Amino acid sequence: MDELKELLRTGSPQELRRRMSDLHYADIADLIEELQSDESSLLITLLAMMNDRQVAEVLEELSASDQLRVAEHMTNTRLRSVIHFVSPDELVDFLSQLDADTVRVLLSALPDRKTIQRLMEYPETSAGGIMTTDYLAFRGDQSCGQVLNFYRRLAREVEAAYYIYITEESGHLVGVVSLRELVLANPNRPIAEIARSDLVTVPALMDQEEVAQVMTHYDFLALPVVDEEDRLLGVITFDDIIDVLEQEVSEDMARMGGVEPSDEPYLNMTIFSVVRGRALWLLALFLAQMITGNILDHFQGYIEAVVALAFFIPLLIDTGGNAGAQAASTVIRAMALDEVDMSEIGKVIWREMRSGLVLGLMMAVVAFAQASLLGGSMLLGLTVACALFIIVLMASTLGGMLPLIARWIGVDPAAASAPVITTLVDGTGLIVYFLVARTVLGL
Repeated sequence: MDELKELLRTGSPQELRRRMSDLHYADIADLIEELQSDESSLLITLLAMMNDRQVAEVLEELSASDQLRVAEHMTNTRLRSVIHFVSPDELVDFLSQLDADTVRVLLSALPDRKTIQRLMEYPETSAGGIMTTDYLAFRGDQSCGQVLNFYRRLAREVEAAYYIYITEESGHLVGVVSLRELVLANPNRPIAEIARSDLVTVPALMDQEEVAQVMTHYDFLALPVVDEEDRLLGVITFDDIIDVLEQEVSEDMARMGGVEPSDEPYLNMTIFSVVRGRALWLLALFLAQMITGNILDHFQGYIEAVVALAFFIPLLIDTGGNAGAQAASTVIRAMALDEVDMSEIGKVIWREMRSGLVLGLMMAVVAFAQASLLGGSMLLGLTVACALFIIVLMASTLGGMLPLIARWIGVDPAAASAPVITTLVDGTGLIVYFLVARTVLGL
């Protein structure tokens, strides 16, 4: 990349074009993302070296912020030429970032602007929001030979060319044929005779995460999207689903860390954006932790009576938080793989309770030995061991339940992960600890 940057600065146009012809458009996108805001002249030079189709392919690989940066360095005339080569689903995402006047100018240059406008009406994270209308569909009475000839002429320009869809005149989807089946078929045979009618489709308003689960379950390369009357609206391709999975994993990782997810690359985010994404969660967790302080204040007399109790507070609440986070992470993964749902919450609770019992006993034995040695009292060791057993059991059960409950009430399950579990266990764990101490030590 550094060598290419130097060529942009000082190299000849011929050498630059030669080097760029060897690069994949994803590598060119990486180069653009590396260019700093004060290197706009290099970006202008780079764009001038590419034809409209190349710019369109690179545009599809860029993040939203970098797409805007590229658009700002092109005239509306150049943009109108470029968007002819952008796939419909990617074009919708790109246009949604631009101001209304620019969108109107660009749409006026598209022969299929009504289709694009219709796609823009779907929610961004729905099946309709990620589908493309760039697919191949034929009538069932056409011969396999005719369809194959059409395929040879059209497939190069079609994004979703993995399957051939059979539709009625009204647009109803009635069958699908893979490219392999088409190539091996008798060319004189009507294509409807080799088409599969046991179709797997998704509605336009299905959430993209559910669409990803359907596609990965069936190992499809493309998935048709239909309306309420089974009319073919568009197709979702496997590369769209890869983007969805990457986005969902990124969002889950952020929420599991107590951060609001952002589409912007980390180094492109302003300090204000970074703070905004963390402040709300940090404040909420801070306020929740105040409960822990109140609990400690309430049981201050117990600590004063047996000072050694204070030594084991970090051990207990940290172990409980870790146990809860482990359970939550396991269940969230199972939910992502569609292995469990809300109807199986009883099975999840029972499984996590049994796991918590075993883990709690193991940790209790270790805690008893450590507390007895450090505190010099068998009763103190018994207090710490019993409290840790209950805390681990409780944390494991809560960690298994909360992600399912979160999805049931419409909240991202990842939001019920480590920070939330840890905060809950901190407060409840302290209560358990001091109640056990009161019983065992007679406080």
